[in-house]
Amino acid sequence: MNYSANKLLEVAMAEEGYFEKKSLSMLDDKTANAGSGNITKYARDLYEAGYYNGNKQGVAWCSVFVDWCHYIAAGKDRALAQKITCQSGVYGASCTYSMNYYKAAGRFYTQAPRVGDQIYFGTGKSAVHTGIVCKVDESRVYTVEGNTSAQNGVVSNGGGVFCKSYPLSHSRILGYGRPDYSEAERESPFATVKKGDKGARVRALQILLAGNGCDCGVWGADGNFGSATEKALTQYQKKMALQADGMAGPETWKSLLGIA
Repeated sequence: MNYSANKLLEVAMAEEGYFEKKSLSMLDDKTANAGSGNITKYARDLYEAGYYNGNKQGVAWCSVFVDWCHYIAAGKDRALAQKITCQSGVYGASCTYSMNYYKAAGRFYTQAPRVGDQIYFGTGKSAVHTGIVCKVDESRVYTVEGNTSAQNGVVSNGGGVFCKSYPLSHSRILGYGRPDYSEAERESPFATVKKGDKGARVRALQILLAGNGCDCGVWGADGNFGSATEKALTQYQKKMALQADGMAGPETWKSLLGIA
């Protein structure tokens, strides 16, 4: 599975310039309906995926942004994303919760950050802001962060997704959580497949869809995820009241296989 620090940065950097919203309108537009309501597509998507212990819409969202980037990089495999980010507790969305997951896993460092690490800011044992490390040089660490401003301050009341940088000696940098990207090599049995994919997983999907009365429009199961397979999959997802996104993620696989 292509889930690495580079994949995470690809997802995160594509979000630069997104502004939080003042209401639940136009969540997927980067700049429309901008406001200070702490309302984002990131909280919406993670709530729909059952990522946290409740709906985090309307609360500070810097940690939510980082988790969303991991969720997307993992092909919307919630369990895999949480495993890689060492999340093993009550699945809250606070920076301190997040930092403590890494500490409990022995993957928290106070120096020598790496690309793909999660950076934490705060005082003492409390973290108040977080982001993703995207570059490190001799004197500075460079980040992409949500719930921040374009100016180079650590904390902002509302804002958006921006790239920033800090001296490595910055007094409010608490340290760095290091995701265990090696977990991606132990590919989930429910890894997401989507249009354009080929191979045994797609063939298995086509067989399961056909067995559930959703014709993929191919002779047998050819292992090619084309438009007909996408249409059949969406038909099945709608029938089963699943998220009808045309991609076979963990919940769709479990439904097809009859796993509770």
